[in-house]
Amino acid sequence: MANKNKRRFSMTIGEKLLFLAGVLFCLILITTALMGGLFARYVTTDTGSDSARVAKFGNLTLTETGDFVGDTQKTGIVIPGVNLNKKVTVSFDASEVATIVFVEVDASGWTVENNLFMKGTLLSWTLADGWTYLPGTKYVYYKELPPNTPLSADIIRDGIITVSKDIKKANIQELKNLNLTFRASVIQNDGSLTPATAWNKLK
Repeated sequence: MANKNKRRFSMTIGEKLLFLAGVLFCLILITTALMGGLFARYVTTDTGSDSARVAKFGNLTLTETGDFVGDTQKTGIVIPGVNLNKKVTVSFDASEVATIVFVEVDASGWTVENNLFMKGTLLSWTLADGWTYLPGTKYVYYKELPPNTPLSADIIRDGIITVSKDIKKANIQELKNLNLTFRASVIQNDGSLTPATAWNKLK
């Protein structure tokens, strides 16, 4: 009786190979299904409720208005005792993750003391409140923003460049090549960046 049962459950080599092929085929189907699920979860898309996506990142703009003329390079007319209006605003629509917004000031010919930019005793303006100087840089300032926090911030306090009434005709050449330009940039911060390392990534 025992020998009869052994013959009933024994398989030929061909049957074993066929059974093994069936098992492998089932495993392949299962693996394919799992991989398909992984790909679906990590494909960037704007539809579906169970898909990963890129964090929303808003627009960054820098606008300038004031007593300056010209299209590409704006020029101001300096009149002794008459202040120049120069409103420079950085706007950011916000991001779903934390960010750091930077402003780089190119102030060739100006000297700086405690956020006060001066051209001798002739012209001066002050950096608006809320900006932090980045140590080790030449006129780079930043603001750290939490997630979903928009920004609209002036760079020049009160939008005014103070003009001394003591400017004389002899000072015209001294002011001729005076430049003042701004550049804004923003970077996402997952918590691993300091302002210094973030700025190095942007340079």
